[in-house]
Amino acid sequence: PLYVIGSNGSPPDYMFVVEARFKANGSLVKTWTFNPTNLSDNLFSCVVFKDKLYIVGVENVNPYGIPQTDSRWAIIVLSADLSLVKYATYNPSPGEDSPRAILAIGGHLYIVGRVDIYGAERRYRVELRDPETLEPVKGAELTGIPIHAKFNKATGELWVLKQSSNGSEVDIISGNLEYIKTVNTKRLICRSLAFDDEGNAYIACRHPGGLGLVATIDKLDKNGNKIKSTTIQSTSEYWLEPEAVETYGDYILLAGDKVGQKTIRPTLLILDRNLSVIEEKTIAGEDQYTEYPIATVTEMLVEGDKIYLLGGLGRSLDDPGIRVLYSLTVRASEASEQKTTITKTITQTLTIKETLTTTKTITLTQKETITLLKEYTITQTLLKGYTITQE
Repeated sequence: PLYVIGSNGSPPDYMFVVEARFKANGSLVKTWTFNPTNLSDNLFSCVVFKDKLYIVGVENVNPYGIPQTDSRWAIIVLSADLSLVKYATYNPSPGEDSPRAILAIGGHLYIVGRVDIYGAERRYRVELRDPETLEPVKGAELTGIPIHAKFNKATGELWVLKQSSNGSEVDIISGNLEYIKTVNTKRLICRSLAFDDEGNAYIACRHPGGLGLVATIDKLDKNGNKIKSTTIQSTSEYWLEPEAVETYGDYILLAGDKVGQKTIRPTLLILDRNLSVIEEKTIAGEDQYTEYPIATVTEMLVEGDKIYLLGGLGRSLDDPGIRVLYSLTVRASEASEQKTTITKTITQTLTIKETLTTTKTITLTQKETITLLKEYTITQTLLKGYTITQE
């Protein structure tokens, strides 16, 4: 199944929510909920590991920020059918602490998270934990605010994309949590990173240029040396805010928001490994934008031949709106032009907090033809959620 995690409730009390959905059409299979405190409890990252779903989140956060609370990491293990297997908490400081990512590689479990968010120092921890007991095996603490983290499978090293006083940087750490080096991207804000099978890294950023902040993709070798960069120039009508980057065979996928004067459109760019843009596609149809002029994308997941995009739809910038999940299936084809079928499964609109989950659905179907490199089948499910993973 496809797992979507998030939260549900009303301010200030939000509870954990995990959904299992069919990969074929996004329809709901089962839901797991838990409300550990009477404040905000949120889930941030998940990974399927040894036939179980491992999730990290935060307990006991005041959603209004003041007064601050002694929040703590929550580490949750669920079975494939969403039965609770194990639950643990970790409180690294008396301030607000929040995990950002959970990863699994080589039989080990890694957690990356912020420590004392409102403290004088910007710092984060990387924890190596036993997947059976969830007990810490080893930990390391570094400076900065973690934004994204991934393992470079070609080297076995963990790359943590972070914000610091120097802008966006990457900490490279061994699988044994030994610090190796810090790479300065020389970019203002970076959001996501991905690796190809040779160990090259691709980092999606925003940086001053043109009419404001422009989207950039940097290609680095496995040692962190920059090989090439591409800038997606802004115009007087719109600019692109990159949100997620992934590798897809020989292609690089960049997902982001095309921001105009009154609209925002979720956009997918396809690039080759030399960072030349091959194709640009705005996801979803114009009929949808009539009701929701603000449409965004926040995350992307690639599993085999499937591409998943998580985003949102709103009627205005102040409207928290609803979340939307896009599933793209690419079939190999020798034809230069192919048809795309878009099937929509639309969930009831909510106007409460962005990460709430709703499961009441109605189904509509609409088809349109576009031109892409290959044949894409895009299934779109509107829902509330924060992040996605696939078994």
